[in-house]
Amino acid sequence: GDQSGRGMRKRPRQNPGPACQQCRLRKLRCDRQTPCNGCLDAGVECNVDPTPPQRGPKKGHLKALRSRIGRPSRPPGTQRESTCFLHGGSPLEHQADTWDRKRDQLYFDRIHAFVPAIHHRRYLQRSRVALPTPSHRCLQYAMWTMASAMSSQFHHLRDSLYRGTLDLLHALDDARPTTAGTAATTDNDDEASLLAQAQAWILVAVYEFVQLPSSFRRAWASVGRAIRLVQLLRLSEMDAGDDHDAAVLDFTTPYNGDTDVDVCIEREERRRTFWVAFCLDRFASALSGLPLTLGELISTRLPCPEPAFQSATSVVMPLLSEIMETTDMDAEPRALSAPSSPWVECIVFCTLWGRALSHQQRSKLEHFHGPVAVAFRERQVRLDELLTSRMRLFQQRYAPGAVKSDPMLLFTNLVAQATVLSLCK
Repeated sequence: GDQSGRGMRKRPRQNPGPACQQCRLRKLRCDRQTPCNGCLDAGVECNVDPTPPQRGPKKGHLKALRSRIGRPSRPPGTQRESTCFLHGGSPLEHQADTWDRKRDQLYFDRIHAFVPAIHHRRYLQRSRVALPTPSHRCLQYAMWTMASAMSSQFHHLRDSLYRGTLDLLHALDDARPTTAGTAATTDNDDEASLLAQAQAWILVAVYEFVQLPSSFRRAWASVGRAIRLVQLLRLSEMDAGDDHDAAVLDFTTPYNGDTDVDVCIEREERRRTFWVAFCLDRFASALSGLPLTLGELISTRLPCPEPAFQSATSVVMPLLSEIMETTDMDAEPRALSAPSSPWVECIVFCTLWGRALSHQQRSKLEHFHGPVAVAFRERQVRLDELLTSRMRLFQQRYAPGAVKSDPMLLFTNLVAQATVLSLCK
């Protein structure tokens, strides 16, 4: 039995000892002879290295990789540093830049129509610098968060980008101001930073309202952060004291990075940021039943039409108070002659929505003190007349097909219907 067991033992696949260098290079099985049969048949010298190179990664390399993966410096999908470390080159860094550009374009394709506060080319110009400012980085992440939420390609990144946006915004709050630069330069830098932060908080609030409906308190707090920054910048008083000519946006030439044109575009961005916050305040109040934060004592002109904004074209816009004076049929031709746009229509109906919400809140207090007052009936009739007049103007300006095809007009129509329901309560 012992002899048969020995006979059944399998012979090793190869003889002991290292393979020769030639067989290693040609990926052949070496018979470990000196010289081996492979080298004899090929007529080459057979050399054997008694200390072949060690296989596998170098000592400590895997540990370094694991520690780097465990501590990402940027949210997933934007880790330029780690991709360069792993691959030792720039192809994946270029791919990360491509993803950033795709998210930028997704934002302007799908989100900008509802939050039209940012100038496309000016944003791209600031984004392509080697070291964007921390406040602009916050705005970028907020825009990418919204773009990812509306994209099947980047949808899985929305939560990590959202958390990254909050981390960057809170880091700005914790940062201390530096003493470098003159006082004027520091003030200008602070205002630009606060504007970008306000825009970022607006986008964060919109994301939380839409994507995190169970976190209403968080969204409400984000709206408050944005509105306080808007108030701190006094964006509701931008055109106070300006005459009609001074309010003209000096967009006489196409945008090419010129400083004067850039300043005018920034002023329009500030106007638009205020009006986005104004509409968002009405939306948040409708959801919460709490009083409005931003009133109608506004000396900032309405935003110019979107094509004029993006192409840097001169447009004179009226004040909200001038538009809201239209309350009867005799005044309608004047209202029709005023410059308008889908967003201006939205602002007008958001204003009426806010008035209806305030009317409800005041009526509750009046009912608490006694029977329905005469002031309540007068406000109700005045709001109903103004709403009817504005809806008639809206229908004259925009055909049903145009309303269905334009997202801002469609949203405006929903706001108008919500205002009607508010008055019926």
